[in-house]
Amino acid sequence: QFCPKLSAREEDGVCVCQAAVGPMSCFRLSRCSRRSRSGAESPTAGTPLAKHVARDEESEESGSETHEPAPPPPPPPISHAELRQEVIDTCRKMNRLGINQGTSGNLSCRVPDGSGFLITASGVAYDSMTVEQVVYISLDGGYYYGAFLPSSEWRMHYDVYMQRPDARAVLHAHPTHCTALAAQRRGIPAFHYMVAVAGGKEIPCAEYASFGTQELSDAMLKSLGPLHNSVLLANHGMVCFSGSLQEALWLACETECLARQYVLSLSTGGTPTLLPDEEMDTLATQLSAMRRRAVEASSAKVEASLKFLQERRSVIETCQTMVQMDITTGLSGSASCRVEGGFLISPLGVPFERLSPEHIVFVDAAGAADGGEGVPPASEWRLHRDVYRIAPDAATVIHCRSAYCTALAAQRRCIPSFHYMVGVAGDKEVSCADYANFDSDDLGAGMMEAMRGGARKAALLANHGMICWHISPGKTLWLGEGDSIPPR
Repeated sequence: QFCPKLSAREEDGVCVCQAAVGPMSCFRLSRCSRRSRSGAESPTAGTPLAKHVARDEESEESGSETHEPAPPPPPPPISHAELRQEVIDTCRKMNRLGINQGTSGNLSCRVPDGSGFLITASGVAYDSMTVEQVVYISLDGGYYYGAFLPSSEWRMHYDVYMQRPDARAVLHAHPTHCTALAAQRRGIPAFHYMVAVAGGKEIPCAEYASFGTQELSDAMLKSLGPLHNSVLLANHGMVCFSGSLQEALWLACETECLARQYVLSLSTGGTPTLLPDEEMDTLATQLSAMRRRAVEASSAKVEASLKFLQERRSVIETCQTMVQMDITTGLSGSASCRVEGGFLISPLGVPFERLSPEHIVFVDAAGAADGGEGVPPASEWRLHRDVYRIAPDAATVIHCRSAYCTALAAQRRCIPSFHYMVGVAGDKEVSCADYANFDSDDLGAGMMEAMRGGARKAALLANHGMICWHISPGKTLWLGEGDSIPPR
């Protein structure tokens, strides 16, 4: 099926090694950088492996026998059609969420048998991309198949899959706030507990190297190390990986959310208070376990009782409105409403756009949850419980990480009476509760103190976010976001 002799052609300074295979072509990729005719580093997707080229040149100079490179494996048919479509759908969502602009980012996922990965094609708009334009690259020899070049940053994807067996999907993009920090060659320190979701005490910034080069991939791998799963790229953007396309997109959103909050915190002229290393170690373990539970919960079969159907729908509407109002991002917020015998709260790990009434978890007054098999309540359910205990008028509670509240909370600052509307929270200021681990009763104790035992309706949470309550969902959202929507 294959011509055993590989022929080379030159296109725009890029040498493409091709074996003709009827209607389909197989190309071999180089992980080494190559100079263009202009002398500058160029993205070299499609070049022959440099180590093989160098070996052949040395053999010719020495007069020793040369060996033809081994023929590539047979090209697979257009397989994994559903997975290819999932790559395309995730790319489109990435743009809708503002994580990426145009075709500047790229996305890939490992195929189920682990033999290679699927990656977006170079220069193809996501809105018009088809499954045939998602490129398969083998991890055994670096071959790719088809009429389209893989993304110019294929090396980073290739190297992540080779170095990190736990990587099932890789996402690279140029989100605004990540790129702003990367332009200063700054990482994201432990100003917020969620930094630990990236696997360490910070989200580091890799050293600069030209786009599309092996040097850039090497710098990325150095910063990732054995633990991190998200890094910034100096004067470039960010890259992250996770166990699925959905999780990789969530991590990219989370990284950009943290970058935005950190930039805003710096913009006040103050200095964020960083969490100690031992706390970040604890958080990394907790958040890893929480993410595993969230993944299980998102795919669990839900058989919860549908008592309080109208209230369940109200919780869903509140969660989705929080996203529309930009006071929460990804899965980082939670909403609840009081019902007879307890309260209903959003679940852990289920994206708000996918919520159904069956996902909403009932928690009784003693703290026992009934959300159906495998569906736990949001991780901050204790905060909601404590609000309902101290504030008899509370009908709805929202907890979120709105950008400006979190920026102040990272400096452990309150919102003073700089404006008359501060009084809508019930007092002369919105206090900031002392820091405590997100999965502890201490966080609730600090919140209750900041709320003055329920006399205040809102509080900031140090290195965390904010929480507030009111007598209806509409008024609670109004209080959480400000006065830009009318209460109802």
